[in-house]
Amino acid sequence: MTQQRAEQDNIISFNTNTEQQSFSRGVEQSVLGGLILENEKWVDISTILNAGDFHLPQHQILFNAIAKLHEKNSPFDLLTLSEWLHKNNNLNAIGGGGYLGIICSNIPSAANINDYAKIVKRHSLLRQITQLAVNPEKNAEGLQFAIAALTDLEMKIVSNKDLADDLRKLDLPPIRFADVNEALPLQRPIAEGKEFPIAALGDILGNAAIAIQDNVQCDIALVGNSILAGAALVAQGIGNIEIEKGWYFPLNSYHLSLAPTGERKSRVDQLVLQAHKEYEKELIKVGVLQESNNEEKDEGKRVIIETTTERVHTNPARHGHFILDEPTLAGIQHVLFTAQPSIGIYSDEGSQMLGGFSMKNGQMGQTIAALSKMWDGAPISRSRGGEATRKMYNRRCSQHLMIQPEIAKELMLSNKYMEEQGFLARFLMVAPKSTRGKRPLKKMSDVQQSDLATYRRRVTEMLDMVQYNEDGELILRHLTLSPEAVIYWEAFYEDVEPKLAENAEYSDIIGFASKALQHATKLAATLQLFDDPQSTEVSTEYMIKGITLIEYFMSELLRLTGVKNDPLLDDATKLLNWLHGTGKKYFVNGTIKLRPIVQSGPRFVRKSETAHVLMGILEAHSHVTSQTPDRKGAAKFWRLDPSSKPIPIN
Repeated sequence: MTQQRAEQDNIISFNTNTEQQSFSRGVEQSVLGGLILENEKWVDISTILNAGDFHLPQHQILFNAIAKLHEKNSPFDLLTLSEWLHKNNNLNAIGGGGYLGIICSNIPSAANINDYAKIVKRHSLLRQITQLAVNPEKNAEGLQFAIAALTDLEMKIVSNKDLADDLRKLDLPPIRFADVNEALPLQRPIAEGKEFPIAALGDILGNAAIAIQDNVQCDIALVGNSILAGAALVAQGIGNIEIEKGWYFPLNSYHLSLAPTGERKSRVDQLVLQAHKEYEKELIKVGVLQESNNEEKDEGKRVIIETTTERVHTNPARHGHFILDEPTLAGIQHVLFTAQPSIGIYSDEGSQMLGGFSMKNGQMGQTIAALSKMWDGAPISRSRGGEATRKMYNRRCSQHLMIQPEIAKELMLSNKYMEEQGFLARFLMVAPKSTRGKRPLKKMSDVQQSDLATYRRRVTEMLDMVQYNEDGELILRHLTLSPEAVIYWEAFYEDVEPKLAENAEYSDIIGFASKALQHATKLAATLQLFDDPQSTEVSTEYMIKGITLIEYFMSELLRLTGVKNDPLLDDATKLLNWLHGTGKKYFVNGTIKLRPIVQSGPRFVRKSETAHVLMGILEAHSHVTSQTPDRKGAAKFWRLDPSSKPIPIN
């Protein structure tokens, strides 16, 4: 009994001396935001919480509104909830439509909503205990019940180790938007990335990358991703990496580099692919000579052609094109069928590919399914009107798309179909740091020129090694993992697999992480071949290099998961830019009302409810301030904050 009393005294003393810890705005927001995003969670949460468990009045109103909508079998997504609150005169009471957007954009993980609900309940019980402890004798029964309930919850919360990181974040003092005296960013900033592991590229690729980076004065991640893509384009036509009999990975690779205009993407692309393009130009000339020699011979007859470079080409006659920039699916299939069987889609304006005909709604599914199969090394089917379907074996395709981040968000990163189909998981992605304004004019040193020349000679040497038969099928060498490399290969698998579990380290990038072993193995074999084109085995050294690179790419993808579009915040950004631009003419005495926003604003603002939500987001981020006149029936109006500025969209 004495021990129980001591425990009660400890709890009461702890809470009465830490009144400010009796609630967490962040946790309450996470529960409500999780419910809005995943309505089905209501069944569980309603058994844990009631509206009175929330400390903040606006959160109590929101919880009650969700309960009312659920009773009517109505969804309570962001817009439905906003409209219901507006019709019931409660939207302003919760802080406006913008506050709903903030709640939904600040959720660490909706998967933890049940645990967040327990924490809200815990804070509720702590507040009850604090109040009851003022007169413990009078409130003895209620106090004992509250302490027992709290003890049970504490045990459940403490036993969940996975919540530790989230709780540390959520219990930080919350941003109170009313106290902010200057405009806040509308999108969460992306954390700074790790340094690209340039040493993992090996001597030839690594030295060339350093030479290019020093000359162009861009971030090394942009060059590193580009030069890996350049290496894949030559290695894919030489070999596969065999894991065991009948199980192999092709050496092609897909890359995506996110960099705004002005980051010298084109120059990097030009330097990395110069030898490839010179070789392509030569192959095209060879094709013309072959056609001339074969005018009176059977089509496809093997011939030997000597060019001005004194190299001998002995492959069957085919067109020389193997680098494409904005092809359709039919175009890709045509090139693989009639031209070179090892090709690359390389573009410093990736929006041409992602926004082109092959990625329109009617074509997208077929295109990304075919490109995904190509990454896997599967045979390629080619169907043409009036002809039987033909399969093409041993064809290879690599990609490197350079694109502005905002365009990538719109066309690719926020595309649920691309994500769920697994297309995005096949790309190695970087978002290099900007170097604009910090780039002195530099020329390559003699050593750097030599390093770049060594890289280009190796590219040419490996392209010379690409062989194919009369049907255009690549004649590929099967590399294997050395016994020591297998140990590292298996250890990497054992390290990654547990991190794919729900709420584990890689749960937010599960698609890519599920293919991490395949990515690492492809890169290891590519690096091995580039350093030693006659290799038949991947050594431990190169398996470690492949793993090192993929661990970097996983860290980069984890960092970039927040790049995905939040449609409301994107629309709020566009509306803000309209207010600073075209919309200025609709301001009267420095203020604007709802009607001109709805009638003349951007096309996505055509309902007053939508306009209220978006203006609420801008107000919550201190870009505008609102005022409702005292007289009845007068319209609400907004004023741009002096600190607010247009937000560039790349």
